[in-house]
Amino acid sequence: MRFTTSVNHKNSIDLINRFSKFRPVARFGGIRANKGTDQLKHATAIAIFIWFLAVSVTQAFPTWIGTYGTYTRHDGNNPGEFKILQNQDYAALKAEVGIRINFGSWTTYPMSRQGTIDINSIWTFRPATNFPAGSTIEYYFHGFDGAGHIWDTRGGINYSFNFPAPRPMQWSGNVI
Repeated sequence: MRFTTSVNHKNSIDLINRFSKFRPVARFGGIRANKGTDQLKHATAIAIFIWFLAVSVTQAFPTWIGTYGTYTRHDGNNPGEFKILQNQDYAALKAEVGIRINFGSWTTYPMSRQGTIDINSIWTFRPATNFPAGSTIEYYFHGFDGAGHIWDTRGGINYSFNFPAPRPMQWSGNVI
């Protein structure tokens, strides 16, 4: 088998012709290797390196946490659902929501991964009980893995909403 080339240098053509005499036995990512040669070992090492590089790139720590489009951080119901997106999705990635009621102490709750949209992982948490009527709820989101942390805190101010207490009924007198 001979290669054709537009290079007119005799040394380049001789090199191509010399390597074209090998009979390929195995093929790894476009690299041909003869059985029993070091090329097979090198091809295997290159394949493993490329796999490791691909896995490392896909598990980069998120650079963004938040919501966009129709996604909201809280749905406005009591207790409602808290939702956040992170621009990565891999097994070691986690998310939690920190909540405090009426300026009390903070409590964090683990969030559940609910799938992906585009490249973003979707995380949700729904409290088991309603918030007290007339309370102010503050919250933030925290994404993390074993190597890093990312926060969504509205610039350090935290997100908040109020659930107003029911208004007392006023007596309007006897109605006939």
